[in-house]
Amino acid sequence: MTDLNTYKLSFVGYHVYLAFRDHALWMIQLPDKGVPGYIQSKFLEGLPSEEKKLKDYNCFFVRHQMHEVSRKELEEAKTQQDKIILFGMAFKHYRGMAYNSSDKEKANIKNVPVNKKLLATFFESPGVYVFTIENYIQRINVTKDFAMNGFPDQRAPKFPQGWDRDFWMSLDDKTRPVYEKHLMGLGFEKKQSGAGYIYFAEKEVHHG
Repeated sequence: MTDLNTYKLSFVGYHVYLAFRDHALWMIQLPDKGVPGYIQSKFLEGLPSEEKKLKDYNCFFVRHQMHEVSRKELEEAKTQQDKIILFGMAFKHYRGMAYNSSDKEKANIKNVPVNKKLLATFFESPGVYVFTIENYIQRINVTKDFAMNGFPDQRAPKFPQGWDRDFWMSLDDKTRPVYEKHLMGLGFEKKQSGAGYIYFAEKEVHHG
């Protein structure tokens, strides 16, 4: 999936949200209360199409008056509106369509963290088929765990801190060499008994 970066631009009391995919301007989200047309057209006229040029977009002129533009990358949303916007942009990014949030969802999302990493984890989670704000809220603890530790099939297995033949025998051909490498990292070495059995033992330290 392509990378998605969202910015919040503020000027003369209004906020406009921009989304860049692979560093190219992809989506513009205007506020609920409309920006006056003559201001909006001048603002949009100067918008750069490349993310790297956004840092230089600091002001625009309307009727000989300069309006300063402040800019903030929206990696984590703090306000209710920012959370709804960030979720909606992620939804469009992953699902290809606009998201219409309900009044109940808008109210309930106030106390739930919404950031770029959690949204990416939610939309990419295996076994998730309902991509609503309501489900995002219900799954937030699971999503936090996945964001911190990875999806279950991506996590490194937890190995014993020593040689365990039964555990070694239970592993598949893909995981067994990983356990063996883990043991060697702990100071064990691979050996073979007289009967041909494989085992690991701590390396003998020879003193001169």
